[in-house]
Amino acid sequence: MDAANLNDMTRSLSSNEVSAKLKTEQLILLSSYLSRDSAKRSASVVESISLPVLFSCLQSSDGSQVQACCTVLRRLIGSVDPSHFLEVDLLESGFKHERSEVRDLVVTAVARSLESEVSCMKVLESKLGGVIVKQIGDEVLLCSQAAVSYLSEAARKYPPCAKLLFDGSGLLAELHKLLCETSVVRYRLLAMVSELATSSPELLSQCQAAGLLSPLLDDLE
Repeated sequence: MDAANLNDMTRSLSSNEVSAKLKTEQLILLSSYLSRDSAKRSASVVESISLPVLFSCLQSSDGSQVQACCTVLRRLIGSVDPSHFLEVDLLESGFKHERSEVRDLVVTAVARSLESEVSCMKVLESKLGGVIVKQIGDEVLLCSQAAVSYLSEAARKYPPCAKLLFDGSGLLAELHKLLCETSVVRYRLLAMVSELATSSPELLSQCQAAGLLSPLLDDLE
């Protein structure tokens, strides 16, 4: 599949005149292409196919098209530099998607930011930070666990990220809102905060100062 084929695919996937069935077939073809020699082929795809076009396919009402698009994006996310897709506008709508596999996909994409402190801070300081915190309350456990895993690793790995999460930013306000959610959501938050608090004295102090430990531990009494 050369650059001309990939450019033609971009035009087709972005066209309102192309049927959902044909778009799905093209996405399946693209997925098959990416399944072999993934890193090299992913680079050529990112150079030739507009990522906003691919992400727009996630908004289709056709379930088969959305599923095929998720497969393509997962292969790209795992193979190319995260700077290609860590754009707030590309990912934000995915967090609000009605299909759980799309919400899980965008958390997987965001998780690539954990490779560097700069990228991780960029995510948490953007609108995505608050969206990820809110996803702790996702009704689908897999999506909630992905959000908890991301925030926990960010806080453990990068002290500036922990400070941003617990030291009075908008993210802390979102964490406190979770205290007013169901007992299930509160337990998820307790598990995350407790794990962080036991990982280092610094994080214990931050969790206590953030006012998260006491109300959560009260639930256990």
